[in-house]
Amino acid sequence: MSTNLPGIEHFSFSDTPLVEATATEDARNATQALTVIEDYVSAFFDKPLKRAGDTLLDQAHGSSGVSVEKFGGLPSNDGAHD
Repeated sequence: MSTNLPGIEHFSFSDTPLVEATATEDARNATQALTVIEDYVSAFFDKPLKRAGDTLLDQAHGSSGVSVEKFGGLPSNDGAHD
C-alpha cells in the first residue's frame, strides 16, 4: 500500500515541522499534516486489530487530497481465516 499526501514529505511524520514553524501558516500546515497522518495510521491499524470494515484506506481519494494505492490483496475481515 502506498499513500500520497500533497505537501507532506518524509520528515512530516515527526513534529519537527511544527516545533520549528516560525509563521502561523507554517504551524497550521504542520498541524494539518500531523492530523492527516494520524488519521491514516489509525486506519492502517484499525483494519487488522479492530477488524474495521471501511476505513480511509478503502477510499481511493480522501477529502484532504490523499490518494491510496493498493498492491495485492488485503486479508478479509470476515473471520473466515481465524
